[in-house]
Amino acid sequence: MKSLVLICMLLGVFGSLETKNKLIECEVCREAFKYIQKWTLNPDIWSFPIDVAVEICIKFNGYTEPVCRGAIQENVLIVTESLARRYFDPDFACSAIELCDSPKYVRENFTEWQNNVLASKPSAPAPTPSNQGTFKFGHMSDLHIDAFYQEGANSNCGLPLCCREWNGPGTSGSWGDYNCDIPVKTLETAISQMSNQDLDFVIITGDLPPHDVWNQSQSYNLQYQSIVANLFEKYFPTTPVYYMFGNHGPFPVNALDPTNSSWFLNPVTEIWGSWLDAQAIATLKSKWAYSMVHPGTNLKLIALNTQACNNGNFFLFVNVTDPLGQIEWLENELSQAEKSGQVVYFYAHIPIASGDCLYAWAAHVNTLIDRYSNIIAGQFYGHTHNDEWHINRGIKTNEPLSIQWVAPSVTTYQGLNPSFRIYEADTVTKLVTDVHQYRLDLAAANLNPTVTPTFELAYSYLDLYGVSDLTPQTMFEYANSLASNATGAQQWWDNYYTGRNPSSSCNAACRNNLVCELTWGTSVLQGVCKNSTGSGLSNELVEALFGPWEYKVGSSII
Repeated sequence: MKSLVLICMLLGVFGSLETKNKLIECEVCREAFKYIQKWTLNPDIWSFPIDVAVEICIKFNGYTEPVCRGAIQENVLIVTESLARRYFDPDFACSAIELCDSPKYVRENFTEWQNNVLASKPSAPAPTPSNQGTFKFGHMSDLHIDAFYQEGANSNCGLPLCCREWNGPGTSGSWGDYNCDIPVKTLETAISQMSNQDLDFVIITGDLPPHDVWNQSQSYNLQYQSIVANLFEKYFPTTPVYYMFGNHGPFPVNALDPTNSSWFLNPVTEIWGSWLDAQAIATLKSKWAYSMVHPGTNLKLIALNTQACNNGNFFLFVNVTDPLGQIEWLENELSQAEKSGQVVYFYAHIPIASGDCLYAWAAHVNTLIDRYSNIIAGQFYGHTHNDEWHINRGIKTNEPLSIQWVAPSVTTYQGLNPSFRIYEADTVTKLVTDVHQYRLDLAAANLNPTVTPTFELAYSYLDLYGVSDLTPQTMFEYANSLASNATGAQQWWDNYYTGRNPSSSCNAACRNNLVCELTWGTSVLQGVCKNSTGSGLSNELVEALFGPWEYKVGSSII
C-alpha cells in the first residue's frame, strides 16, 4: 500500500513538471511570435522589397515609376500586415505548431453545415411564370466614369488608363474610347434613356471610379459615388434605386477591412441612403449588406457585398471565415422571407460563378441558393464587364435551380460597347421573363460628336435565342444545345463581347467549355466539368494563403 502511494506521488510530481514545461514552452512560443509579429508590422522593413517590386513592374510592364509605386505600395503593406496578423499571431502560430493547448482553431465542417441547411428544403415544384402580367426594372454595372476624360486625347499613352489631357493629343472620341473609361456625359445619356422605360426600380451593382488605381485616394473614390448618385437622383426622382458597391469602390482597389470600413460605408450610406429605409442603412454599415422589401410588393431585395469573398481583398488574410457574419445573416434573411411568403431577388458585384470569389464563400451561397430556390426569383451581378449568365444546380440532384444574370459594363474599358439592360419579370412569381439588352455603338456615336447618341435595343433574350421562357430548366437545355450549335455559340460570344467579339470562331472545344461555364454556378464546379483544376495554380495558391474557414475556440492560457 505504501509503495502504491509513493508511485502515485512520483507520477504527480512528474505530471506537474510536464505541465509546467508545457506552460513554459507555450509562453516562450507566444513571446517569440509577439516579437516576430511586431517586427513584420514595421513598415520600414518593407521599403526595400517595395523598391524591388516597383523596378520589376517598370521593367516588365513598361509603366512609369509613379504608376508602379502607386499600385504596389499600399497593397504590399496591406498584404504583409494582414499575413502577419494572421500567421504570426501568437495564439494561432503556437496552436498550429502544438506548443500551446489553448486556444484551438477548429475547421468548419462544411458538409455537416450543408446537410443541416438542406435538410429543411421543401419538396415543392420549381416556380413558373403566372402569365398574369409583367413589370420592368433596370440594371447597370461597372460604370467606371472618368471625370478627366478628354476628347481628342491620346488613348494609347502607355499607362493602364489614358484619354486625359496630360496624355497628349490623340484620337479619343467625344463619347468615349475603347481603350479608356467613359466620359460623364456618356453615362448621363445612358441614365437619361433608361429613365424613359417606366421602371419599377433600378439595381446598380457597383464600380463607379475609373481604372487609374495607382493615383487614387479615399476622398477621390468617394467623389465618384456622389457624381453617380446625383445623376440618378436627377433622372429617377421618384423611382427607387438600389445600390451595392464593387471592388473598385474602396481605396486601395479591392481593399476593404471588415474591422475598419466606416470611412467608406458611412459616406456611401449617406450618399445612396435616400432610397433605403433605416434598417437597411444600419445593416449595410454593420454587415456590408442589406435587405429591403420593395414598397407595395412581397419582393424582398437582398444586397450582398462580395468584398467578403473577393480574392483581391487582402484584409481577409487576417480572418476569412464569414466576414461580418454575412452568410449567417443571409440564411436568416432567406428563412424570414420564406416564412413571410416573400419572393427574393439578390444582387452583388462579383458573381459567385467567378473565380475572383473565394470558393468557400461561394459554396456557402450556392448551398443557400439550393435550399431557398423555391423563393429566389433572380440573381443579378456585374464585375466581369461581359454579357453572360450561369446556372446554379441542385447539390444533390444536379437539376437547374436558379440563374446568375451578369450584366455587361457601361464603361468601354477593354474594348466593349457601353451597355445597360432592362429585365421584364412576372408580376406574381417575380421570375425574369425576358432580358432587353441596350447597347451604344460607340464607333458610330463618335462619328457625330455633337449629336446625342442612342442606346439601341441590341436584342431580347426570347427573340434572339428562340427560347420559350427564361426558367432555369429552359436555359439549361439551351446551354447544352450550344455544344453542337456553332452558330448559336458564336452568337452568344458576340454578345458576351457586346458586339465586338475579337475571336474568329468558337470551335468544338470552345463550345464544350462554354457549356460548362453556363451550366454550373461556381468556378470550381465549372473546372470539374472541364476536367481541369478550375481555378488554376495561381488561384489555388491564393486560396491556400487565405486558409480554410475555422473558428477560434477557447482563450489564451498565458
